[in-house]
Amino acid sequence: MHSGHQNVFDLWRTDGLGGEIFRLSMSCKRFKFLLRNRSFDDREIEGRRQRKSLDKFYCMRETFYEFVRLCKENYSHSEYVTIDEMLPNFRGKSSFRVYMPNKPGKFGIKVWAMSDSKTFYTSNMEVFISKQKQGPYELNNSTRSIVNR
Repeated sequence: MHSGHQNVFDLWRTDGLGGEIFRLSMSCKRFKFLLRNRSFDDREIEGRRQRKSLDKFYCMRETFYEFVRLCKENYSHSEYVTIDEMLPNFRGKSSFRVYMPNKPGKFGIKVWAMSDSKTFYTSNMEVFISKQKQGPYELNNSTRSIVNR
């Protein structure tokens, strides 16, 4: 179901135009609550400044890698996997947003993903951060290094 250009709250409509999967997953009231209260970063001032000085991905790193850990933990992929880049559209402000003219969305956050070729389940992902400052979050972004991680 494609719902990218639809008002997010119309997804809970019961007149046949909403998606049943959304109503079955959670109530619209619960979704609004989660949307209002989501936060990906600890707002402790000292820790935040230190992380920000070392890591471009500081505000999402913990949440993103916890999600990836759960993807790995809850799925065993088949013997056929694919590692490829994907570019989820993103036009917001970010130091690691990239422009890729050969992709349909052109602007976004580049993600390397390992997906099962039979089920298309993504079991591992890594956000491409371009050049990180020297420190604990610095990674080699060569193709061989990405495959070995």
